[in-house]
Amino acid sequence: MSAAWMELHNTLLDHPKVFRLSRSLQTNKFTALGVVTALWCWACRNAEDGDLSKYSAHEIARGISWHRKVDFLFKGLIEAGFVDDIEGRLFIHDWDKHGIRCLKKSRVRQEAFRKKGESESQHKSSSGALNAAKNALPK
Repeated sequence: MSAAWMELHNTLLDHPKVFRLSRSLQTNKFTALGVVTALWCWACRNAEDGDLSKYSAHEIARGISWHRKVDFLFKGLIEAGFVDDIEGRLFIHDWDKHGIRCLKKSRVRQEAFRKKGESESQHKSSSGALNAAKNALPK
């Protein structure tokens, strides 16, 4: 599986949600940024639809390397607006608008690499067959 990538806008650095998360988690904004980006990266691999409710809070916390109280983490993510609680189910906010792009781009890139690999493989096998044929000719 190739690595996915996502857009990270420079406005995130000073976004009010980051400051709310920082305040809620009682940490600095750089740790808050790390928590959010870790969550997004984890979701690209594990919760492609942005639905976090398929996993326990402890699984997600472990997945993003959060070592403090798990309830504290999700309370902060919800209060800051990075995670939505919809009828008891947790979803990454606006994942359908933003997160899905990283997945679509990743799939397109994976397909391109696969095709490139097939092309190179065919080239190698055809040049290998050509070399074998040349070597079989009398000198």
